[in-house]
Amino acid sequence: MSYKAPIRFPIIPYNPLELLLKFNLKNKDLKALF
Repeated sequence: MSYKAPIRFPIIPYNPLELLLKFNLKNKDLKALF
Protein backbone atom coordinates (compact mmCIF):
# COMPACT_ATOMS: atom_id res chain seq x y z
CA MET A 1 0.00 0.00 0.00
CA SER A 2 2.14 2.84 -1.28
CA TYR A 3 -0.73 5.29 -0.94
CA LYS A 4 -0.37 7.10 2.38
CA ALA A 5 -3.85 7.89 3.62
CA PRO A 6 -4.59 9.46 7.01
CA ILE A 7 -5.36 6.86 9.66
CA ARG A 8 -8.49 8.77 10.60
CA PHE A 9 -9.95 8.35 7.12
CA PRO A 10 -8.81 5.01 5.71
CA ILE A 11 -10.00 4.21 2.20
CA ILE A 12 -12.53 1.40 2.59
CA PRO A 13 -14.67 -0.08 -0.21
CA TYR A 14 -17.80 0.62 1.81
CA ASN A 15 -20.80 2.69 0.82
CA PRO A 16 -20.97 6.18 2.42
CA LEU A 17 -24.27 5.22 4.02
CA GLU A 18 -22.77 2.10 5.55
CA LEU A 19 -19.84 4.13 6.82
CA LEU A 20 -22.21 6.63 8.40
CA LEU A 21 -24.18 3.83 10.04
CA LYS A 22 -21.03 2.24 11.43
CA PHE A 23 -19.72 5.66 12.46
CA ASN A 24 -22.99 6.44 14.21
CA LEU A 25 -22.56 3.33 16.35
CA LYS A 26 -19.16 4.56 17.46
CA ASN A 27 -20.25 8.20 17.44
CA LYS A 28 -21.45 7.88 21.04
CA ASP A 29 -17.98 6.80 22.09
CA LEU A 30 -16.35 9.44 19.89
CA LYS A 31 -18.47 12.19 21.41
CA ALA A 32 -16.84 11.41 24.76
CA LEU A 33 -13.47 12.29 23.23
CA PHE A 34 -14.68 15.52 21.62
